[in-house]
Amino acid sequence: MEATIATESRNTNALGPYLEFNGLKFSPLGKPPLPDSHGFYKNNPGKGALLYKLNGEPEAYLVNNQRQGHFVVTAHKTSEGVRYMFSTTSSTQEWLKLDGVGYMASHDLVRSTRIVDA
Repeated sequence: MEATIATESRNTNALGPYLEFNGLKFSPLGKPPLPDSHGFYKNNPGKGALLYKLNGEPEAYLVNNQRQGHFVVTAHKTSEGVRYMFSTTSSTQEWLKLDGVGYMASHDLVRSTRIVDA
């Protein structure tokens, strides 16, 4: 069984776990955001995680598995569902604070993504 996003246990409280990527915190989709939350996430076990802005719109997908690799792509909602680009747009890079981050550095950031108990 392939683990893609590691889970780290800290002190648990009513706010539940959060996803940590590049120093940014993302609350679970459908739960109230943490006070310092950058957005929301929906974990896709074995594949990665879809990241949403605080307004609930999808913005990025963290591809994080051995078969496909470890990278970030832009995601957006269409009438047919969520669509994924082959790379990131400048607005996604800015939102995730990836401006000026090279491919290997972003690869390492995706691999270091963690779900942490709040």
